[in-house]
This record gives sequence, C-alpha cells and structure tokens, in this order.
Amino acid sequence: TEAARSAFRDCNIESQVVNLDQQPSPPARQHLAQPWPRSFPALLLVSPDGQSWPVAIPKKGGPFAKILDGVLEEIVASPTRDEILRTVSQTFGAVLLIEGENAAENSRARQTISTALDQIRAQMKSMPKLIAQPPAMVVIDTASLVREKVLLWALGLGTGSTSEPRAAVLYGKARWIGPLMKGPEITERNLTGVLSIIGADCECDLDIAWTQGTRLPVRWTEGLHAQTAKGLGFDPENP
Repeated sequence: TEAARSAFRDCNIESQVVNLDQQPSPPARQHLAQPWPRSFPALLLVSPDGQSWPVAIPKKGGPFAKILDGVLEEIVASPTRDEILRTVSQTFGAVLLIEGENAAENSRARQTISTALDQIRAQMKSMPKLIAQPPAMVVIDTASLVREKVLLWALGLGTGSTSEPRAAVLYGKARWIGPLMKGPEITERNLTGVLSIIGADCECDLDIAWTQGTRLPVRWTEGLHAQTAKGLGFDPENP
C-alpha cells in the first residue's frame, strides 16, 4: 500500500488494496475482463474505459520491495509518455504515431501527419484563443513498442505490435481526444478535424463533453504544472 501511494504521487492513478481472504468476491471483480491471476500478490490495472490488464511482478531479480518499485514506476512513466508530457505542456497538442510493420505505410502516415500539423499551424492566428506553439508529432517506432506496453494498453491496443500504423491526438494533461485512427483512417481531414476542436473557444455552442477524452496514465509533477502555468499566464488549477 505504501509503495503504491508513493509511486502514484502526482499521478492520475488511484490504488486500491483487495484482500481475497477477507473479500473472496470484491467489487473490483466486475471490472475484470479475465480471471484473477493465480499467484499473489498481483497487480491489476483498470482503465476508465473499462479494459483491464494484469501486471506481472517478476519472482526473481532482487528484494520484492525493489522489484515492486520498478514495476510501479513502469506503470506511471515511460520515455514516450515523458516526451508526450513535455510536448503537450508546451504546445498546442501532439499527434502520437504508433508505427506498424510496413515501412511504406509508416512513411505515408508520417507525411500525412506533418501536412495536417502544417495546416493547423497556418490556422492558429485565426483561432479564438492565442496559442504560442503549434502541435507536434511524437513517434513510437516498432523497436520501442516493448517498452511502451502501458501506453499501448491505455490506448486500447493491448501490449503487442500492430500491423498498421495508428495515430491519436493528445493535449492538456496527456488527454486522448477523438478516435484511435488506423491505417487509411490517418488522413489530413480526420487529423485536422480533431485538432481544430482543441483550438475552439470553450464558450461556444459546441458540446465539448466528448473532448474531455481519456487521460493516459502519467505523472504530472509540480514542476511541470508550474511550467505550464507560466506558459499560459495563469494557473489552470485555480477556479
């Protein structure tokens, strides 16, 4: 419990301890898409979208407390999620490209995303709210998929490779907005359509409920918050 509380500090992840000796059928079971793990202790990651993933805890490799700290750290942070946070905290937003197995399709997706970002950059001056930095692209290449299992799971991709490239639009505190675009769905029209919503005036008549999106599991530190507030010119946490 203490390890989870420490690891999840400054994170949008809540921890809950379930003792099966005391609760053979705990309420958390309703979130499971598969049976409980057979060995304990065990970790189960549950998304706001409903999917769940049993996180493996290695049985060897050192003291249990040290192993557990490493597993918890992988849940809350990764190189790509750190890059996403740096990007969305300083810019309009980001388009995350997850490369697939076909190099030509990956190249087409990269070019399409770059063109869409250029279109948004050209439109920024006419948007209702001043935005200093244009959106950027963040890429997960095939070699990096194995280290980004939690991020892929949070996007509904499971934890393995994908045959086609995928693209997701991210903004704010690493919120995922719109659909996860696959292969031919990665078009300039689809991308600019979602990106334009981010730049819309929140006092307009648009129903913005769906723009809340799903927050990816990340660590939002005080330093990152202070940097964002400085860039915005106001504290977004202040009512």
